[in-house]
Amino acid sequence: MDTLIVTEGQTAVFNVAAEGNDLSYQWEVSTDEGQSWSLIPGADNASYSVLAEDNMNGNQYRVNVSNSEGAVLSDAGAINVTAPLPVQLIRFDAVKENKTVLLSWTTATEVNNKGFEVERSSDGRQWHTVLSVASQANDGNSIELKNYTAIDATPLSGLNIYRLKQVDRDGKSSLSGVRKIQIDQEDVMVIYPNPAKHILFFKGIVATAEIRIINENGHVVKTAFAVNEINIADLAAGLYTVQIMLDGQLTDRKLVITK
Repeated sequence: MDTLIVTEGQTAVFNVAAEGNDLSYQWEVSTDEGQSWSLIPGADNASYSVLAEDNMNGNQYRVNVSNSEGAVLSDAGAINVTAPLPVQLIRFDAVKENKTVLLSWTTATEVNNKGFEVERSSDGRQWHTVLSVASQANDGNSIELKNYTAIDATPLSGLNIYRLKQVDRDGKSSLSGVRKIQIDQEDVMVIYPNPAKHILFFKGIVATAEIRIINENGHVVKTAFAVNEINIADLAAGLYTVQIMLDGQLTDRKLVITK
């Protein structure tokens, strides 16, 4: 008999084929790598089924087949019990939607699942958790399809690498494969309100960005570095250009100032 590889909680079935009349069967088990054997009560058929448990890993099984003409002992077969996968992930996608990234995934089964952490990296080496999503399954266990979505509303400018970190209720975790999304600088940086009167706000500005506001005559009327807002109350009404310089890349935004 061969070694059976089964997941904990599944049933392992051993079979033997024998010829003869009025055959009797008696299965035996060894828990010490075949050093000693014990009879299994009630295991008296040509097949033997056992519900796999973690403490059965490495157990060996054999059967004594006999009739009035004699007896023969089968070769031993072993059982290799593997831990159940906490989550069977059948899909994980990342899609750019305007200035955000939509992440979605589907599970086929969940066992003891607490939930998911969406991790993001710009280089594939350093990772940061940007979103957390709880399991939809009751008590973290499910054998039905579960669909999940999450939105990264503030992706990085440039390369965004995403992966899922699945977390068990006992603290253990596992990681998915990665998905990559490229976000252009123009997609990330936003100015508002527009038109504006007193204060102009910025979203997505990083620490090295230089901001310039230029009037219709081409004159720079405001300059700032890595700020989230600029007071424009002293500027005349009209059409302006907001320039954002980052890593050698220049992004222009049109701005209307009203009074």
